[in-house]
Amino acid sequence: MNIIHGTWIPDAEDGFIQTGNFYLWIETFAKNSIKHHLKQKDLVNFITDILGSSVNTRHINSKITTRYFLLPTAKNKPLPSPELNRYLEVEIPKNITLKDWQIECYAIDNIIKTLNDIHFIVSYNNDIQLGSDFLFWHEYTKSIKTVIFKDQYVPALKYRELTKPTKRKSATFEIHNGWQIISEQYENNIQQAIDFMPIACTIGSEDKTCYDKESLLRHFSEVLVKHIINQTKIPATFERKIANSLLHDCVYHYRITEHKINDSALAEYKLWNSWQLKLLNAHANATFQLGFQLQEAEENKPDNWRLEFLAVSKQDPSLKLMLNDY
Repeated sequence: MNIIHGTWIPDAEDGFIQTGNFYLWIETFAKNSIKHHLKQKDLVNFITDILGSSVNTRHINSKITTRYFLLPTAKNKPLPSPELNRYLEVEIPKNITLKDWQIECYAIDNIIKTLNDIHFIVSYNNDIQLGSDFLFWHEYTKSIKTVIFKDQYVPALKYRELTKPTKRKSATFEIHNGWQIISEQYENNIQQAIDFMPIACTIGSEDKTCYDKESLLRHFSEVLVKHIINQTKIPATFERKIANSLLHDCVYHYRITEHKINDSALAEYKLWNSWQLKLLNAHANATFQLGFQLQEAEENKPDNWRLEFLAVSKQDPSLKLMLNDY
């Protein structure tokens, strides 16, 4: 029996904007091994078998890495998870400690699609079970899909106060481009997810760091939304239309090699901050949600892509009104 575990782990880096990855690891019973998880060779074969032709072996090998997991331990051995212990029926000792174990993991690329594919495949395989951590994240990603489908995010600027001047200037701040989720339902989902999130989702790290549930959920959500936006193909004609704008800088934030540190950047941030505060306050009291939608060009006008802002009723999401009409 193999148990598929998976969780989100932020990268251990010093940068102001931190990224992360979703890691899979496979728990199994091994008689002659202290650790009950698949090593690299077996892990690669397992991932190849379960995902089939959607990934190649060389790519999988490049995505194998080691992460720390804080696991219940007895007699210097990690205890089996509840999912695996159903089949082993090992008696749990009274004296248990928590210890960091290094486990080989597979970092997946397309998170939502891969989790859905594995969930579907495992439902037809009696030799594989899904861990509570994997099942939680699979369910939680549904709320992020709602954020994307309903365009519940806006371009954002993030202010970073510097404790030390940069080499170029004696700057005291940096302005970073990004995205911000604007959704009352998203905030509710975060609070509900905190209550249902298994401890197993918080035990993974790159450098033996512990994360609290809310910060882990928000980091996962924000990075995933940004990643999906980055993968969206933007027509060249539309890119030219949004050139030299905040929207352009947020869509193509990865092209920016130097962060903004001048007075005009600070003025832009203050304007944006004032706008987003008004938007949040209006959003909290309004009976509608504000969003924007990219309209595909018609066949006879292939270059006529449009970005339309619209209001969507909170009571009935099917009711939408273009702001131009309003």
